[in-house]
Amino acid sequence: MLYRIVVSVAVLLVALASSSAEQFEHSRAGYVKWAGIHGRSSQPTGGQLRAWMENWVFVQKHNEEKSSTWIAELNKFADMTTAEFKEKILMKNAYIVDPNAKHKKSGHHVVNSDLPAHFDWRSIGGVTPVQDQGFVGTCWAFSTVANIEGQFFQKTNTTIKLSEEYFVDCDGTADPVNNHADCSIFGGWPYVAYQFAINTGGVPSEEAFPYCAGTGDCYPCMNGPVSMCGPPPYTCDRSREALCKASVPVASPKSWRQVSTDETEMAADLVATGPFSVLLDAHNLQFYKGGVWDGSGFQGIGRCSATALDHAVLVTGFGTDGLDYWSLKNSWGADWGENGYFRIMRGTGQCGINSSATTAIL
Repeated sequence: MLYRIVVSVAVLLVALASSSAEQFEHSRAGYVKWAGIHGRSSQPTGGQLRAWMENWVFVQKHNEEKSSTWIAELNKFADMTTAEFKEKILMKNAYIVDPNAKHKKSGHHVVNSDLPAHFDWRSIGGVTPVQDQGFVGTCWAFSTVANIEGQFFQKTNTTIKLSEEYFVDCDGTADPVNNHADCSIFGGWPYVAYQFAINTGGVPSEEAFPYCAGTGDCYPCMNGPVSMCGPPPYTCDRSREALCKASVPVASPKSWRQVSTDETEMAADLVATGPFSVLLDAHNLQFYKGGVWDGSGFQGIGRCSATALDHAVLVTGFGTDGLDYWSLKNSWGADWGENGYFRIMRGTGQCGINSSATTAIL
């Protein structure tokens, strides 16, 4: 956001103007220490160092906000500007529409009094370990796969690790009515990915088709339409198309449905049918460390949109910790947030969390 950038620069300049050269060098030493922890060069570009120092100011100022319900930190994204973070990690913003009304059907609802105060599928089964998507926009594939894994557990009582790379490499499905498509490393939509899995017979295992797009070990091509996805990668490996054709499905969705936007009904549905995929505006999750993300923070650092959604994750549970919250599995590695998870305020449609919840049906 422009106002955040302007304010951050102003705060930084004031801070530097009032500090000594010794303090400045101390800040630079802080960057070098951070770089060693996160595998970055100790000789940053000018842009990297400036972004890190601006973000250092934001994190310090935010954590001084006594009213905030969440804590920030200089994590592995701390040398990125907001624009860089959105470009490298998140998906292209898209406004909410009803993707396909004919697929909608009622969820499994229970009365409010039957809902436990705290619940999480992690303590039951069907939730696999957190992974790291890397610096590519593949969160949609992780959210899709995590949901199908949960539904596989519901059906078989067996936890299985399925392949995100299958969707990244092979899925180019589009929904022309709503101008949505699955675009490999540039973003996608879980509901569109469910349809791809239905059409192709299912999803292979992670062992058979391991993730590599975000590790630099492979260069997938983009099968989605350029009119919806934008230009394809400059370089890609067409030989990987053979892997798509040879894949053997081990989990086969038959359909999918949308989950209610009512968050009490969402919670009941979660308890009854398993974890589900959700979309949200996550651009201000960049520095999240822990707590319940409620939109608070220094100079609006926690603010978010309920309609411009740019990230897909998995809801695994809910509870109360000062505020009612959802527990969500992210795909930014176990070293981010609360061991790879985060909590967000429940009951207010925070960041659009309730607007595009979906689940596969096996």
